[in-house]
Amino acid sequence: MVSEAENNLKFIGSKIQELNATIIEASKKGCPNGDRKCLETFERTVRLLTSELADWIAAEQLQQLLVREDANFKIKELIQRRKLVNHGLRRVMVRLSGGTRILFVVSYWVANKKDKRDRALAEIAQSCVALGSMEEAQRLLAERGNHLDIKTIRNSVKRFARRARAGQKALSQMIFADDKLNCNIVELLDMYHAVQHLYAFSERKKSWTRKKRARWINEQKQCLKKGNIEKFIGALEIACRGAKSTLLRRELECFCKHRERMTYATRKALHMPMGSGAIESAIRRVINLRLKSPCIFWHEDTVSEILLLRSYFKACRWGQLKTMAYHGGFCDAA
Repeated sequence: MVSEAENNLKFIGSKIQELNATIIEASKKGCPNGDRKCLETFERTVRLLTSELADWIAAEQLQQLLVREDANFKIKELIQRRKLVNHGLRRVMVRLSGGTRILFVVSYWVANKKDKRDRALAEIAQSCVALGSMEEAQRLLAERGNHLDIKTIRNSVKRFARRARAGQKALSQMIFADDKLNCNIVELLDMYHAVQHLYAFSERKKSWTRKKRARWINEQKQCLKKGNIEKFIGALEIACRGAKSTLLRRELECFCKHRERMTYATRKALHMPMGSGAIESAIRRVINLRLKSPCIFWHEDTVSEILLLRSYFKACRWGQLKTMAYHGGFCDAA
């Protein structure tokens, strides 16, 4: 088969020599009449011949690169990484920039059937979690040449999700088995909800003016941000003295109950969020925009798989999910 590529290289070389001889002959012939039409015809002929010659010279260089052993070494590195299978040499017709169609003899590599199947599962799952419904994913896949029914798409998503979940489980077991890893759970009351309760507390103080109420709220907000929790609780207790309102007492008890969950200054120094805005946004973008829609009903197992896949997709960690699905926990999931 290598001799076939060498024979094609010889044919390209003979074609270059033939074109060189044609150009030399045309230049010797020249334009004997010397009129305008003869000069235009001569110029057009020479331009076409030189353009074709450039294409054949470039083709010779390309065919030599395909035959050279150092290029084959690079191909071997590529096929080991992509797990390709060699199916021998093939003849490929290529149109070069000059417009000449030239035949090349190249190696034909085909992806492993298992890798093709895995990539197809990942593509189907990604389409389902990125788009609004499985019907939209079906139309997109059909435009790409994959004509599948809804049941096949649903089963493919479940299969890919089971693989990913098994890989995720194996990875988590490996991580938490390490005794050196310390996982601390931090409970924090949402800062903005705490301020909302402050406003509700101040509204119950009917004797306060609007200006006093606003100044008091700003002082307590600064106490929370700076970490002066004892001063904050003391200000609330002073405000509750002599008050008969049960609502004021209830707000005070709420803040006292969550005293340990209001360490905002410490969390801010550690560059941790003080509010739950990111969580609420994730609920909207990950869950609501995909799972909630008119006339849509989900089975518990299906919604669990879609939620897992969409969480990784929206977090820009789809590549990590594919790695877990194909390498981590593959045998357990299959």
